[in-house]
Amino acid sequence: MFAFGGRKKSDQEPAISNIRNIPHIPHIPHSDVHNGDIGVSGGAKVAGVAASQANLIESKQSVKDNIDFERVELKVEPRKINPTNQLGNETNDPIIPIPSKPEAVTAVYWKTGQKLNNGKYIVNEILGSGGFGVTYKITEAKTDKLFALKTLNIEARSRADFKQLQTKFINEAIALASCPHPNIVRVYPQVFQEGELWCMVMEYVEGEDLGRYIEKNGQLSESKAIFIITKVGEALSSIHQKGFLHRDIKPANILLRSADLSPVLIDFGLAREFISEQSLSMTNSRTESFAPIEQYQRRGNFGAWTDVYALAATLYVLLTARPPLPAKFRYETDYDLTPPQQYEPQISDRINEAILKGMEIEPGDRSQSVAEWLKLFN
Repeated sequence: MFAFGGRKKSDQEPAISNIRNIPHIPHIPHSDVHNGDIGVSGGAKVAGVAASQANLIESKQSVKDNIDFERVELKVEPRKINPTNQLGNETNDPIIPIPSKPEAVTAVYWKTGQKLNNGKYIVNEILGSGGFGVTYKITEAKTDKLFALKTLNIEARSRADFKQLQTKFINEAIALASCPHPNIVRVYPQVFQEGELWCMVMEYVEGEDLGRYIEKNGQLSESKAIFIITKVGEALSSIHQKGFLHRDIKPANILLRSADLSPVLIDFGLAREFISEQSLSMTNSRTESFAPIEQYQRRGNFGAWTDVYALAATLYVLLTARPPLPAKFRYETDYDLTPPQQYEPQISDRINEAILKGMEIEPGDRSQSVAEWLKLFN
């Protein structure tokens, strides 16, 4: 049975195996099925389904707006979960099992070889798709340089508010281009239109996301995990200073560059402007094990502390290879978060306490900024 990082508040020892009626927990995505934000890692594949799980069973070509598309149906096959609680190989969640019944997902994509922006770019492959977004690996024809390209997908195009989604997409591209940082995937300020779709060009990061890395190598040493989280934390601080939240921090959204294993924060589709210390109504997109309680609330109290929670939850996974018990489940039951040190005794007291502080249920009980939280490491 799969164990979450939680325990009954009255228990001295974790009672994970006795948990009943745990609500369905969506996957921890390699591509976010909630909002369509896809990693730009070379390891991600179409529709967030690992290549080993995807069988292309139908191909159909259509022409719309002078854009060449290919329709493919992807079938997800169930698999057994590793009982050791190491991160599995599911497409959307390296930790939590996929449903027992096969599911079919249909999407429309640009074909390999499709020319974009008057021939400036050529589509190599789809890196992933989900929710409203799709990301491609592309080549600049003139220079042979690789880039990632993100646009809205066919589901977004079918919505009545498609024009508004396009406007938000363009504004997001412009905003993210104003946040340069060595540990944030670079977004170029120029957007272009292909047919009715606006496109965002990003740096292509050759590497592997942390979820897959842990899946293959197991949990990280404390020193390595702290190095990664500190770098990502510094990147988040720079975003917060410009008035933005990421709101989707998790191992699958942190890439390790192949060249030097330095971390790169990706997938900013949930990024939203925020006003400090005010309650704002924000979209209900979240990843359960990393989402703080305010992301479940219609008018949650959002701020830098929202990303602090997710960053602390990410550190929890890096050090234990276990998903922490979701905040909503903890809030609604008498189960509490199992201290990571209980699973891995070699975790230092200060890091154990920092994680618990960062993952407090109530926003006001957490560190109020990433910089404040990182100070707890020393």
